[in-house]
Amino acid sequence: MKTQDLLEGYNVVISATDFEEDNSNPGWQVRLGQGQLREIIKHGRYRGHPATLIVAGEADVNLFDSAADWQKYEKIRQTQNVSLALRAPTVLRAGGTRFNSQAFDYVIHKKLESNISPVREIARPSDEEIAKVTLIYWRTYFVFKDFKPPQLSAPDYFRQRFDKWFGAEGKPETLSPDELRTLSRYRDRIIEKAGQPMMVPSYFFAHFGNTDIRFSSHYYYVLNSPIVERGPIYPPAAWIWNDVLHLVDKFDADTLLFHCLRWLRGFVNAGSNYFAEAWLAECITLNLLERLTASILVDLPHQRSPFKPEMSPSDYMDVKHKLFELMSKIDRTLDHALIDI
Repeated sequence: MKTQDLLEGYNVVISATDFEEDNSNPGWQVRLGQGQLREIIKHGRYRGHPATLIVAGEADVNLFDSAADWQKYEKIRQTQNVSLALRAPTVLRAGGTRFNSQAFDYVIHKKLESNISPVREIARPSDEEIAKVTLIYWRTYFVFKDFKPPQLSAPDYFRQRFDKWFGAEGKPETLSPDELRTLSRYRDRIIEKAGQPMMVPSYFFAHFGNTDIRFSSHYYYVLNSPIVERGPIYPPAAWIWNDVLHLVDKFDADTLLFHCLRWLRGFVNAGSNYFAEAWLAECITLNLLERLTASILVDLPHQRSPFKPEMSPSDYMDVKHKLFELMSKIDRTLDHALIDI
């Protein structure tokens, strides 16, 4: 949604809910591109309690449904009593409003009184941090097994994703015909491999990265993440991809590859009691290649977070080339990823 439209909607929600802003804390805005915002997030108080307000355009994020899904997930988690599974925010109020023919959703949830992420320095995770994150993932994975059955087959899931990325309005002049053909080959092979047995999508938090999780009062909470249908064993790929986007301008492709494979090994080891290691590695890799394709086609051209609008043309091309190089290395090492770390 256009920045000004969302800012106006935010002010309408403030008036309608009596949310008290904490003006000493600027909060943050989730950028979709130049002049476009996905969400506005602000801390403050609601009915006397520390709270966080999230406002989004209904077409971008359905926060009302997100609030209901968080509550459903929490009921399942509490019933199963799974230790270390992620906790969803505690919803205090959710709803929607309209202004100037625009629809807005909002949710107010209990504020998390911590800024501690699972990994203190993403470029250098310790073995203990990797073990902790991968255990959190698998504990949460089994909570979602009882959430609801998937609606899509794995090939249809990937087909929809790639149709979205290849159809996005970006900067096609930054991609050569050879680069577009390379991405198309990845797309076709991923969709083909997704037709294998056991390749089944499942529900999970849409955002699963070190920037999306906080430790507070002895528990790990996910921040502002809708629950959506994703590809088979998608979240480990999302974690690795999130790291890559924050590190790609700082390290070469070989260093990034080592980082990816270290996390891949961690997620696979932690899940090896439930699934075959080779199958897990393939699932994670297919999802990671899809994520990197999206970054090349959409995130980078639109300077979506964490890419900066002030990125120079030379930095832009450097990041793009490193992402292509990393994709090639990940693809080539798939069959050996479990022994070459």
